[in-house]
Amino acid sequence: AERREVPVKGVPRPETKHTAGYYLEPGMDAVDLFVGSEGTLGIVTEAELALAEKPPERLFVTFFIRGDEDMVRLVKDFRESGVPGPLALEYLGPRAAALLRDEPAHAGCLPEGLRAGLYAEFPFSGEEELDRIYDTCSDILRSAGLNPADSWAGFGRREMDQMKDLRHAVPEAINARIGQIRRDHPEVHKVGTDMAVPVENLGQMMDYYRAGVDREGLRHAVFGHAGDGHLHVNILPESADQMERSERLYEEFARRAVELGGSVAAEHGIGRIKKPFMRIQYSDENLDAMRRVRDALDPSGALNPGVML
Repeated sequence: AERREVPVKGVPRPETKHTAGYYLEPGMDAVDLFVGSEGTLGIVTEAELALAEKPPERLFVTFFIRGDEDMVRLVKDFRESGVPGPLALEYLGPRAAALLRDEPAHAGCLPEGLRAGLYAEFPFSGEEELDRIYDTCSDILRSAGLNPADSWAGFGRREMDQMKDLRHAVPEAINARIGQIRRDHPEVHKVGTDMAVPVENLGQMMDYYRAGVDREGLRHAVFGHAGDGHLHVNILPESADQMERSERLYEEFARRAVELGGSVAAEHGIGRIKKPFMRIQYSDENLDAMRRVRDALDPSGALNPGVML
C-alpha cells in the first residue's frame, strides 16, 4: 500500500455534541477521523462494538412544566444537583405538545394537563439512593415554582416505552402536518435545525430561536435533547415565501449557535444540503486541512462526491 503523509494542524471543535467535519488533532487515532466522516474517507467493512453496562435500576419521569424558561432552569439545576445521572433530559415544548393535541393519531399519548414536559432518566441502586433523587427533584421543582406532584413517573419498561412513544410522536406529528401543507404547497418542506450550544448558553439560544420565528411569523415546534444544549426547532412553512424565510432563518440560527460556542450540526451531520454551514463553523484554513486529508485518502473523489466539502 502506498504511504501518504498529510501534515495538518489541529482543527478546533466546539465543546458540544458535534458532527460537522473531520476530527483532526495531533496524535489522533484514525478511528476518530473515520467516525462521522459521512462515507467520504472510506468504507467500513467490519466493526467491533463494546456494550455499555445497563444500570441496575432506573427512574423514568416526565415533569410537567410551563415552557422554555422552566426547561432551561431545570436542566441547569439537575446537572448541578449531584444526583446520579441524569442519563437523559428530553424537552417537549408547548407548541410540540399542542401539535400532538391537535393530531387525532397522537393525541392519546399526551398525558392530561401536560402543557410542556421535561423527560428525565435517573439510574439508582437501592431505596436510599432513590429517596435522595426524589428529594432532590422535589426541591428543584419547588424552587422553580413547580409542583412535584405534577409529574408522570415509573420504573418499568412499560412506563419508559410510553414516555418514549410520546417523544417519538412529535416528529411523526410534524411530518403528518407538513404532509397536509404540501397538498396545497408542494414546494415546501419542514426546516429542522440541528444545532447545539454549551448548556450555560442554552437560555440565550432559546431566546434567539423564539425571537426569530416570532419575527417571521412562522409555525414551529421545539423538542429534543435539552441536557446536551441540543434542541430541534422544526419550522413548518406554509408558502413559498415562508419556505425562503425559514431557510434564511436557519442560517441565522447556525451563526448564532457558533457565536455561543456551539455546533451547526450536533447529530445529523452535514450531507449535501448543509454544506454552506461548514464555512460558518470553520475558517478557510480549517477547511483546506480537511480537503487535503480527503484528497490523500480518496484522490479520485469516488467516495460520496459532493458530501460535506
